[in-house]
Amino acid sequence: MVVQNGRGHQVSSIVLLKGSNYPTRKLQCRMVLMREGLWSIVSGTEQAPPNDEAENITKFAARRDRAMALIVLSIEPSLLYLFGDPDDPIVVWQISVKRCGLISCSYGKGCILSS
Repeated sequence: MVVQNGRGHQVSSIVLLKGSNYPTRKLQCRMVLMREGLWSIVSGTEQAPPNDEAENITKFAARRDRAMALIVLSIEPSLLYLFGDPDDPIVVWQISVKRCGLISCSYGKGCILSS
């Protein structure tokens, strides 16, 4: 879903991850990441540029941070403890797949809450 914020900019609204809605949230989140040009970072197909490209590193880091924010802000606050103190969108995505993936959700168990 796309909504307007107070400044007239279009922003995306993703259903919050609650465990049992993992398949819906995963699809919506991936589509927003793709639309924003960030999915390649989360999927790991785009790597950080070499250290000698300072300007490109800065741009990559900003895009990586946007991807991270989008993913984390689409998680129900009561489940955030499962993700620790994340600093990598790839890791957060993988944790959500591992803990709330299709197998556990298809059996109606929702997120696997044990460590």
